Amino acid sequence: MKKNQLTTTQNTNLILGKTKSLMRITKKLLEGKSKELTTHKDITLIGDLMWEKESREMTWYEAMEYAKNLRLGGYDDWRLPTIEELREVVTLCGGINTTYGDDNYDEILDKNIANETYQANYKAKGFASYHYWSSTTNAYTSNYAWFVIFGNGYQRNYYKGHGYDVRCVRAGQISLSQKDNKETSIHQKTFSQFVKKLYDRDEKLGRCFERNVTFEGFEDNKLTWSAEAKGEDKQMLITYWGLINMFVKETFGFETKIVNVNVYKNENMDLLGNKKNDNLTTHKDITLIGDLMWEKESREMNWYEAMEYAKNLRLGGYDDWRLPTIEELGDVVRLCGGELGNEFENIDNEAYQESYKEKGFTSNSYWSSTTHVNYSYAAWPVYFGSGGQLYHRKSGSFYVRCVRAGQ
Repeated sequence: MKKNQLTTTQNTNLILGKTKSLMRITKKLLEGKSKELTTHKDITLIGDLMWEKESREMTWYEAMEYAKNLRLGGYDDWRLPTIEELREVVTLCGGINTTYGDDNYDEILDKNIANETYQANYKAKGFASYHYWSSTTNAYTSNYAWFVIFGNGYQRNYYKGHGYDVRCVRAGQISLSQKDNKETSIHQKTFSQFVKKLYDRDEKLGRCFERNVTFEGFEDNKLTWSAEAKGEDKQMLITYWGLINMFVKETFGFETKIVNVNVYKNENMDLLGNKKNDNLTTHKDITLIGDLMWEKESREMNWYEAMEYAKNLRLGGYDDWRLPTIEELGDVVRLCGGELGNEFENIDNEAYQESYKEKGFTSNSYWSSTTHVNYSYAAWPVYFGSGGQLYHRKSGSFYVRCVRAGQ
């Protein structure tokens, strides 16, 4: 029998699963709970989240834009699920989560395929046996994101330009009449999910962030917080700014801008509460690209020299310069109209070619601070001419432009 072919037992379980689902919906209607949600033909409830019922195939970039513009059931705060939320569905359906490199992962895949209850359950919840995109970007390769194959519970990351299935989600069972009153608490919950990502990545970073940054609100793609870190906490937040910014975009949406309310209380502060130079926009050696200050001049050196250079750089009255992360270099490629990993189209894209040069980059490779997760002797550069990323020995000589957080 083929792995994705249903047996009689699986068909029976599928029917039973749908019957039980209908019974649960009927019970909720009788109890007067979530009436709008459970009767809406395009929305279903799985765990604590509302899910779009229909699956659609598209690239990760298209999916992020689709979720941002989705209006469904009277709600406009739809988003892609995180990899953790997709994993929770696998668990909820009775499957076992696994990825390449896990102990006996191939045996786990076979178990999930042979598990008739799991197979029936995820299909009863509207999933196909194929790949589903999450919003979660690979921490080391920004043009890759994580997906789940529901047919066998397998999770891995792949190039964002590839087409996989998509179902959007939103938090909670909230009726239209409750929506305005609950909007702040929803965004607070999303902010808590973002902070949890920081804890999962580095517990010390999570504690530092939570100690120094307070959520204020989210509206019109603007995440507002108050931050005024000092001493070692300040340095840690500066060091991890690229990761923080990436997780913000993953959680709240790619177009999200960060606003520090303390900037309005004290015009001499940046996004993390650091003092800034009043003459930033006119400084001849500094430019602003996205949410970061960038050194204007490009210099050629190996990775070790670049890290030392950034550590000792004093420019524009600041002493907290650093190398950009691979994610931050990737953001520049996208900001210029390029698509990471799509080298041939980027080379032929005249608008992209003009844009990155206007921002002071050459067509050569630029070092990031990001070390390869498996090879400590290698780090990730970005080749702006094509938007390509390929790790290289740190002893190699590439161009460098330092960055710092702030406005």
